[in-house]
Amino acid sequence: MGVEQVACDLCGADDYIVLFEGQDRLHHKPGRFPIVKCKNCQLVYLNPRPDIISLPHYYPEDYAPFAHGRGLVGKVQVLLRRLEALRISRFIPEQGRILEVGCAAGDLLVPLREHYRLDVAGIEMSLHAASLAKDVHGLDVHCGTLFDAPYARASFDAVVMRHVVEHFPSARQALEEIGRLLKPGGKLFITTPNYNSIDRRVFRSFWHNYEPPRHLAVFSVATLERLLGETGFALQGIDHSMVPNDWVHSTKYLLEGLGLNTLARLFTIKNPLILLFFLPFGVVQKLLKKSGRIQVRAVKRS
Repeated sequence: MGVEQVACDLCGADDYIVLFEGQDRLHHKPGRFPIVKCKNCQLVYLNPRPDIISLPHYYPEDYAPFAHGRGLVGKVQVLLRRLEALRISRFIPEQGRILEVGCAAGDLLVPLREHYRLDVAGIEMSLHAASLAKDVHGLDVHCGTLFDAPYARASFDAVVMRHVVEHFPSARQALEEIGRLLKPGGKLFITTPNYNSIDRRVFRSFWHNYEPPRHLAVFSVATLERLLGETGFALQGIDHSMVPNDWVHSTKYLLEGLGLNTLARLFTIKNPLILLFFLPFGVVQKLLKKSGRIQVRAVKRS
């Protein structure tokens, strides 16, 4: 697998400290991946990292965003997507046009279309996930990248990026392209991990949301706000999510790291008792505005 050395995408500096060497704890792909922090702007990112040719190797078909849960987990996912669609629709004009970058199988686009009558489109790199979105849900999904999508300038009222911005080799270039696609005053919704969270401090290198080598950068509120400002957006709101499942995954990784694999197998989001145990942790993080996941709303400046 090829790798590349990169400078900081936020400030352009090439002066950093190595925090630790991570590994793929989700799919157990081989390799060690240095997580570094820029000394100039504090952005945390992967360096060196897999090159553009090697990156698809780390996204198997069973990668979680491409899959849809079954049973109780699946029903909870459907409910959460409907609530998220409600939150987003409040900021979009009636029959507005909305694009989701990294839409996977379209689990958010479906309620946006069916419950809120929005004109939806999606971009998805995974052929498997894009095929599900098109064939099962009848969605307009471009299978490819943000940069080769066939959309005209100023053609969308809103763009959604859920758990996507951290995957781009250059989040700066991605936001600049989204700015081109949005109408003046258009809305941008980003969901992404938050580096300055309580669970990151607790679990350190075992924190679930580092996720090397797929997460190429991990933002704090400060670094993300700076990037938005420099790419033509104004921050309008930040919500800290309540995510006990992040505590579940991180605990599992910690136990595996300690060699307690049998115990670690109990820590799954399919185990309702484990989720309930960690629910208060998620509530406290949300109240303290130190959650491991943030939802950001920004507007394209005119």
